Amino acid sequence: MTTLDRSQRIYSAQYGNALADHLPMTLAALKHMGASELRRAVYARDYVEHKHLRPLAASDTELAARTAMRSRIEADGRASVLAAELATLGRGIGAGAFHALIRVAYGIVEEDDDEIAAGLVYWRDVFLDLGATSLPREAKRFDVRMALDSVRTSLADVARRIGDRGHISAQMEHVADDTAFDLACGHPSFDESSLGEIAAAMVRAFAATQSFRLLHAMTATHALRIVLPLARDSDQLMQDFWRAVVAVYVSAGAPPLPAERMWQQEFDAVPAWSLLNAQACESEDEHVIKATYTAWSENNVYHDRVYGLAVQRYLASSR
Repeated sequence: MTTLDRSQRIYSAQYGNALADHLPMTLAALKHMGASELRRAVYARDYVEHKHLRPLAASDTELAARTAMRSRIEADGRASVLAAELATLGRGIGAGAFHALIRVAYGIVEEDDDEIAAGLVYWRDVFLDLGATSLPREAKRFDVRMALDSVRTSLADVARRIGDRGHISAQMEHVADDTAFDLACGHPSFDESSLGEIAAAMVRAFAATQSFRLLHAMTATHALRIVLPLARDSDQLMQDFWRAVVAVYVSAGAPPLPAERMWQQEFDAVPAWSLLNAQACESEDEHVIKATYTAWSENNVYHDRVYGLAVQRYLASSR
């Protein structure tokens, strides 16, 4: 590893027991939150050493696939390749506990075609098919809170027996295998506000529970907001995403969304984002860094004070 940029491109997308390499995403988050070049370089060095990342050159198949994808992007253009790939990959949007989606989204933000190629290849490799609905489209407007209340009731037995074993993706797949899953997901009629409502629900569920699985649901909604405008069929991608959200929500125990009045006193004590970001930049935990960057980015769009509270709680619990 000779430079910071180099460190983002020379490792396999997975390490250890099929865990996702977070380094490229974490370095981008640190940059956007104001971490210095030195801080990012030190973080990269330590991450590579502690996680025992596997050099990309050690996997001829992955290297060749990334090279081919990068060549397609150069030849056909970023938007064209993303549109084509999302049309086939969307059904597996929960791939790698959403990390493939998130890596592609960060690549888009960074305008980094190498990262987009890496994320798309990873998405293919860990594709998580949760099925497609067989139900007719619902006529009434989609209401996220009501939908999650229904999910919590209809999949309560599944939520109880999931437990904490296995990777998040395996837990999501187990939820989707239940015969009641399709009916619980339904076939919603989405509109332009639906993703924001899903984002609001997931950050509230995460703030209340600090669930590691719901953290991934929150970071995934941020990623989808970035990716969705590039999809040929945004409604289909939303349908696929909703099924993945239901699966991860149930795997986390399907917690009820809290009433915000319980947080009123805490809201006043949440520090400014500049302080929250600075604390996150000092962390060695990739999930703390990404969660803070996600919440900060989403708050800049939705202006929802629950994001600050969620981060404050997560930072406190991670010390």
